[in-house]
Amino acid sequence: MLVRTALPFLTLLLAACSNYEFARARHADGSYDLPKLIADLKASGEERLSEGSWFPLVHFDATTFAASDPQYPAGYTLTETAGFGPLFSAFDTQKTIVDGQGAVIERDRVLGLLLGFLYYDHDQHVETPSGRREDERRRFLLVFGRDDVLYRRPAP
Repeated sequence: MLVRTALPFLTLLLAACSNYEFARARHADGSYDLPKLIADLKASGEERLSEGSWFPLVHFDATTFAASDPQYPAGYTLTETAGFGPLFSAFDTQKTIVDGQGAVIERDRVLGLLLGFLYYDHDQHVETPSGRREDERRRFLLVFGRDDVLYRRPAP
């Protein structure tokens, strides 16, 4: 009897918050078909496309696609976030900013363990007129680590 009473509550804890199935916009290699996401967002009439699930203190997973915030170039932002363990003690967030046609402008990824205190890794790749700027920052125990910036020139 207790299980039947608790089942609706437990189902809510495992609930997915979704208005879109992102698997429909993936290529065979696992990458996203960004022009399809743009078209699907416009066709949906929604402010954002989202898919996610949450299992308290164990796992959080969310993917969203929406028009970019005003501080970014005009276009769209695809954000994928995953958190594991109590208080998301391990996390992985990837943000891809694209223009109106789906061409990538910027990629940003942050990984962390123990809320970033044990290990923190931030990689940012930005397409510039001078080539792609790759900015990589790594920290271990908040003190040890390195920062690297590298420009990759476009092929002639």
